Amino acid sequence: MAELLPLDFAFRAKYKVESVMPEDLEFANFPIFAFNETGAYEYDAKVSTSLIIRPDNGETWAVGLDGDFATFEQANGVFACPNPNCFLAVIDAVAYYIDSTAPGAVTSLNLCPVTKVERCPKFDLVLVTSFTHLTCIGREGIIWNSGQIVRDGLVVERVSDTEIFGHGDAFELGIENYFSVSALDGSVIRGNMFCKE
Repeated sequence: MAELLPLDFAFRAKYKVESVMPEDLEFANFPIFAFNETGAYEYDAKVSTSLIIRPDNGETWAVGLDGDFATFEQANGVFACPNPNCFLAVIDAVAYYIDSTAPGAVTSLNLCPVTKVERCPKFDLVLVTSFTHLTCIGREGIIWNSGQIVRDGLVVERVSDTEIFGHGDAFELGIENYFSVSALDGSVIRGNMFCKE
């Protein structure tokens, strides 16, 4: 089922994004692209959601995005990123990093299901979490993807300019793995990496 996404602009944006129903693009006079978590495909009105993207200095274009878990909607939305030309769109647990100035420039984060998006404007970061992994987005784009930090239940507790602190289930049920990772490269500072990828 098609869905309109909420918009969150914790960072300055040099574009406008409008969430529309896929059928609203039937007579559009600008380029339209479509993506799912594995890549691009030909657009049709069966996509989960559609976005019209209007960069301040560039051509208008649209993208249809498909999710993976239709009942997993708590992180859905459009989130401004530290780079003022880029944003993150999350639809049904799948996250896409989109450059508004480059029509069709859409990258799947390969992090599914997305459980939360943490905006950290003070540190110019956006953290995207799944049950087990983290992805960090900065001014230059996707900075790093962690390995599997916990077995399940990853929670980010706080962020500093150098570290990300959190916890989740360790290998043994009922035991918490408290960790901190570098905000610069995702390397483990304290705690144990559940498994390296």
